[in-house]
Amino acid sequence: MTTQACKAFEIAIVGGGVSGLTCAVALQKAGLSVRLFEAAPALGEIGAGVAIGPNAVRILRDMGVLDPLLQKCGPGDLRTKGFAYYNGVGEHRQVHRIPAEDPYDREIGVHRADFIEALASAADHAMSYLNKRCISITDSPANPKRVLLSFLDGTTHTHFTRGLLLRSGAKNLPDGAPWVEQVTREEVKQEFAGWGPDVAILLDHMPERPSKWSIHVVDPPLESYARGHSAELIGASRLTGCQGIEDAYLLARLLGHPHTNIDNLEVVLQVYSQIRRPRAQMVWDGSRLMGRLYDGDGPHGTDWGRVAEDVRDMFLPVWRHDHDRDFEAAVASLRERGLYPVDDGIA
Repeated sequence: MTTQACKAFEIAIVGGGVSGLTCAVALQKAGLSVRLFEAAPALGEIGAGVAIGPNAVRILRDMGVLDPLLQKCGPGDLRTKGFAYYNGVGEHRQVHRIPAEDPYDREIGVHRADFIEALASAADHAMSYLNKRCISITDSPANPKRVLLSFLDGTTHTHFTRGLLLRSGAKNLPDGAPWVEQVTREEVKQEFAGWGPDVAILLDHMPERPSKWSIHVVDPPLESYARGHSAELIGASRLTGCQGIEDAYLLARLLGHPHTNIDNLEVVLQVYSQIRRPRAQMVWDGSRLMGRLYDGDGPHGTDWGRVAEDVRDMFLPVWRHDHDRDFEAAVASLRERGLYPVDDGIA
């Protein structure tokens, strides 16, 4: 009997970005059937580079998708990098340096579209439904045991309530507001008026029409990542320390566990939320504080010597997180609740 047959629940993922696709691939590797609905006409993303931190690199290796990714960007791109901090005004004095010499801290910088393509190469393309922008999720009027996913193109998908709906990211913008828009180079230079000469040189070499990207946050924080048979995956950007990748991996491991079934699914999702939400919120809070420190708006203002002390160890809790420990903690919690057997010999 296959894993899917044993589970007796369906899985639908709304959103085929980094987090959603990572989760889909991990679920498939666990032997589960998935349907993924993506608004774009292809599994790919526009525009920018993405930094895949050491915490996410280890997950991608465990999933078996690190090598396809390195084929896209080159094996030499997996390396320790560190950080050097310079004052953006005046003579650009270096104020701090964070060396990165431990191989455990290797990371990758890659174009986002290449990252998506590497993930997509490991996915079953039959699972993907493209040009499907989800506009609502409601109870089915024809059958209260089902939920109805409605899409912008007028089509719908009826999904069993006795199933699982994963939503990748919160994507709410005002009507007509673009995620990415073109501006002029002069507009950018006005934003950086008064900065130092190196910044001016960089701006002079920008394209005439650079892109301005919206930065999305969830504020106030979500009280839970789970509701009934639905769960949220948080974004996978540098700002959030690749938390969506961590979310997706833990969720896939729990759903693929031999003792997860339709009867205990809601509690499994609640435990997922209890494990992941504090971690992701810690990273979000740290990212926000780091931005303030960079801008000289932190507790020590522009006293760069003290700011250097503030930022020195902030990356370590993000980079060196043990995702196996998350899984072990979730399994232990489910055993304490009597939902998983205690002495089953299964990790």
